[in-house]
Amino acid sequence: MARDLLAQESVQQTLDRIGVHAVNLVDGCEDACILTIDRGEVATLSATSDLVRDSDRLQGEVGQGPCYDATRHHERVYRIRDTEHESRWPLYVPEARKLGIGSMLGFLLYTADDNLGALNLYSHTRAPSPTGPSRSAGSSPPTPQSPSPARAPTHS
Repeated sequence: MARDLLAQESVQQTLDRIGVHAVNLVDGCEDACILTIDRGEVATLSATSDLVRDSDRLQGEVGQGPCYDATRHHERVYRIRDTEHESRWPLYVPEARKLGIGSMLGFLLYTADDNLGALNLYSHTRAPSPTGPSRSAGSSPPTPQSPSPARAPTHS
């Protein structure tokens, strides 16, 4: 993956490949995007589908959601295990369900000096059981380098 990312000819191609790799390597991930907030405006830098673009737009419109909050509040990870049973984002979650989102993760992308946005992973179903089969690289279970939506820590 690292060689593939380094081989890209532009920042946009690199961002697009990050999403493709997330879908291919992370258990349960069906769509991915990179979201940033600049002067209060949500921007989707890269997306694997229109669904995630719609989710980013929705989070910007209602001013809440796991990806939006990861970027805005500088939390490392926000997770929705099951949109049917999530109450933290009352304006976002019911609309996310209508889009077909079952579970999601928002990971803060940052350096020591700067918040760069969030990598967001989506599934159309609720998060799988942590003991379920793995689609991670090889046949080993997810690791901290390739988190599963069901295994990532949750911030309230």
